[in-house]
Amino acid sequence: MKIEKTSLQLSNVLSLKQKAKVYEWYLIGLEMRKFIVKHDYYPTGPIFFTSEPTKIKDTYIYNVSMPINAPVIFEGDDENKGFTFTQKLSFPDGLMFRHLDMDEPLEKTYLLLQSAAEQNMLVLEKPFLNIFLDVYNDGVIDVFAPIKAVK
Repeated sequence: MKIEKTSLQLSNVLSLKQKAKVYEWYLIGLEMRKFIVKHDYYPTGPIFFTSEPTKIKDTYIYNVSMPINAPVIFEGDDENKGFTFTQKLSFPDGLMFRHLDMDEPLEKTYLLLQSAAEQNMLVLEKPFLNIFLDVYNDGVIDVFAPIKAVK
């Protein structure tokens, strides 16, 4: 698999930010799907997430997101539960690598992307976006690293 230079644009992005144990981002995704179904929305693209470590061992702050069919109008306590809505996410330039082995830590892919950026005199913006793709009842993650600047 090779590293690709590409762009990424997403519309009507619903996000949910919460703490979770390492690799338990999908539980946040399940909570978000319940919200989507309950409010008569539907997904229009893949689920994706960013992660940032906390001071607690094996615990991360995950921001799990998904593009949906229409803008969200929050009712009641929905916003207070950590949900946010962004009408458009746009990254004009970035590097992407397909992480095929779900048992392998994502950090190895992050280091690979960082190394490619340094070789090409690029500065990457963190955190990287991890785009989960359901392929034949298994998963792969496309890691997208936005390009912040050229050195």
